[in-house]
Amino acid sequence: MRRGICIRKGTFTWWSITAPGRSVCRSSNRGWLPVLGLSRQKGGFPNSCPGPREGRAMISSEKLTALFARESLSSYLPYEAWDPASGIYIADHGPAVIFECLPKVGAGMETLQVLEALYAAGFLPSGTTIQVLLYASPNVEALLSLWRDARQRGDLFRQMAERRTEMLRRMDGADGEAPLRNFRLLFSVGLPVHPDQAPPEERVRRASEISAKIEGLLVSMRLYPRKLSAQGLIALLFELLNPDHPTERIPAWDPSLPIREQVIFADSPLRIEADRLILDRRVVKSFSVKQYPTEPAGTLNQVIGNAVKGIDQIATPFLLAFNAVLLDQDKDVRAVEQKAGLVTYQSVGFLARILPKIQEKKENFDLLLRGIGNGHRLIRGYLHLVLYGREEKALDLVSQQVHGLFRKNRFILQEDHFVTLPLFLASLPSGLAPEAERKLLRRGRTLLSSNGAVLSPVCADWKGTGSPGLLLVSRRGQMMLVDLFDSPGNYNAVVAAAPGSGKSFLVNELCLTYLAAGGRVWVIDIGRSYLKLCHLLGGDFIEFRPEKPPCLNIFSRIRNLEEEIDLLIPTVGQMASPSRPLSDLERSFVEKAIRQAHERRAAQTTITAVAEELNRMDDARAKDLATMLYPYTKGGRYGHFFEGEMKSLSESPFVVLELEELRSKGDLKGAVLLLLMYTIQTEMYEGDRSRRKLVMIDEAWDLLGEGNAAKFIEHGYRRFRKYGGGILTITQGVDDLARTSAGTAALASSDHLFLLRQKEESLMSLREKNLVMMDEALFRLLSTLHTLPGRYSEVYVRTPAGSGIGRLMVDRFTQLVYTTRAEEFARIEAYRKEGLSLVEAIERCLE
Repeated sequence: MRRGICIRKGTFTWWSITAPGRSVCRSSNRGWLPVLGLSRQKGGFPNSCPGPREGRAMISSEKLTALFARESLSSYLPYEAWDPASGIYIADHGPAVIFECLPKVGAGMETLQVLEALYAAGFLPSGTTIQVLLYASPNVEALLSLWRDARQRGDLFRQMAERRTEMLRRMDGADGEAPLRNFRLLFSVGLPVHPDQAPPEERVRRASEISAKIEGLLVSMRLYPRKLSAQGLIALLFELLNPDHPTERIPAWDPSLPIREQVIFADSPLRIEADRLILDRRVVKSFSVKQYPTEPAGTLNQVIGNAVKGIDQIATPFLLAFNAVLLDQDKDVRAVEQKAGLVTYQSVGFLARILPKIQEKKENFDLLLRGIGNGHRLIRGYLHLVLYGREEKALDLVSQQVHGLFRKNRFILQEDHFVTLPLFLASLPSGLAPEAERKLLRRGRTLLSSNGAVLSPVCADWKGTGSPGLLLVSRRGQMMLVDLFDSPGNYNAVVAAAPGSGKSFLVNELCLTYLAAGGRVWVIDIGRSYLKLCHLLGGDFIEFRPEKPPCLNIFSRIRNLEEEIDLLIPTVGQMASPSRPLSDLERSFVEKAIRQAHERRAAQTTITAVAEELNRMDDARAKDLATMLYPYTKGGRYGHFFEGEMKSLSESPFVVLELEELRSKGDLKGAVLLLLMYTIQTEMYEGDRSRRKLVMIDEAWDLLGEGNAAKFIEHGYRRFRKYGGGILTITQGVDDLARTSAGTAALASSDHLFLLRQKEESLMSLREKNLVMMDEALFRLLSTLHTLPGRYSEVYVRTPAGSGIGRLMVDRFTQLVYTTRAEEFARIEAYRKEGLSLVEAIERCLE
């Protein structure tokens, strides 16, 4: 069989020439522009075209390429105009609406039911086209710039941001990993138009009403749809049709010109070959599904790359589209019933013995009829994949890998030959015309609306919370931006990481993320882990030495007793009873003593004064509490920590509070930790509340024991958000944190979780104790978390806005900033002593 493409203005014709002198003409015409008065050819387009014997020779690839050298590809795009008021596009084959959505991380039964409702919607007439497009866009420059521009406070942060973005730009997939990308999900719905229908204005109005209903369905799936504007469509088509042009050249929308004439540059050449296109110096290949799985498992999530193991990735930009046409529920159903009857008759006769496939066809028709009987709608649809590549050989290799990836998921792909261009154009947003699919492309299969739901590629990787905070990259290349302060709840987080999993790099990255954005960070630590980083960044490193202690008399800094009493009671309670919570009666004694002491002495109040008030009470239990507070009073061994006026800890943006010297001081450590948290909260209150603030507590929760700290955390964590602050709790395992009441309260009060590689027994404990909500699929996913030293650390991030696994990838410059190696730190310090700045010293180390 010989094949070719015959092209006239506005029409693609695909020839199937089966024998000399016999040909079949399949044509797709622009059907509604003449009706709207928008046709550029008087009288519109003919409904038939002559075959080769009538004067038209079949056009070879070479001649077709030469034709496009004279006539722009834009002539064959359907986009005419856009109505800003309704968001409706005027296209060659009818009015259309295009929504851009956020991909789902996973699609459950609820999502599939709503998708099916979309394909079965009674308000959509037969002939409606629905396209679900998932585009793995290589255009991440805007996201990289957003992240980089948020880190311009100081030369060090600028250099770190520049070097990181340069490293990420080099992620091109050449090493077998997924390239850096941004998954974009688009829903396009095109409505049919017939010459005998209402005027164009009425059609647009009706289309607008239908688009509102479609938007409601997309909202119910939590896809967060927004109508794609003309400028947005131009930018998207610019990427798809000018893939070798820099995105800085995207033109602004001109309402006076047809949209189709604004998307292709004159210097974007097109060469058409038998099995590929050379579009703007990039190679484009097209794939259709030859065989679908008999029972697709859930969604198409795994055919775009293995999200569980991080292997089997599509290492080039790609477009995966499910294109569907809604069939006539009377005429087409009757046709299916007639064919089913014929196949049923054949399945019991002579043909059944010599053609075993007939029985399989009968079973398929039985499924269709059963689905129709259950209220499903008939559609005609097909999956289509487009790959982009820089070099032909490299793309051929990726093509082989894609065949294997689809085969593992029980899809059999076939490369498209001779029809690559029309298939490619049909898979552009609103590019599918019903007649073109039926007569020209012939890729569609008769399906049920439920099949359409399963075949819709709505899933990809999580994109993060949106603001330029922590920068991660998913296993399939999606750039993720995670900011604690995007949360509608609190800004608190727990970081859990087994030794050697990359905890220090992640915590340092979070620390510098907010310092670089002009925020403040306090670190409470035991073990001097942050001494080097603090020294490099010029922060304040404060040690709590018993021989020279800072004053921690929190009563001297009370601003509003009524607001602070809920924190003062558990703080005093922790001093008095570090091993058990106070009873309700004891709490009332403490509250009364604090109020009376403050009433008598105001800012001169001390723990000694509170103990004195307890001693004045007649109840022996109150007197016992006074005795229990003795170590912290003026005559006690810790009294020198709590007498006098408390000063500000530091005005530095970065403060490390080191408790190593208190390691052997028994109950004092827990009391000091609460007092420091209280003090930091006071400084947040007195500071600029618009400034982001983060308190990091590293491996210090075991100091709190089972005393009164849980009450402090329950009240205190809520107040941190009020003052624009969050607390980052750092531990080796979530189950370790949950062994104390204070740790359990911290976990319950944290809306965010960062989970690095965990031991298997730790993961099992998390699930059994219900510390982290997880089903079997998430458990298996978390068990794959790993670290590749020198390249990345994987972290599972859970936020109120979503969750996903990302890789923290840092450049060598940043590695030296975060280094814990003594020899590297010594080299940096030696260069600084020579008079070099920190940036210059690190650059010298890189030479």
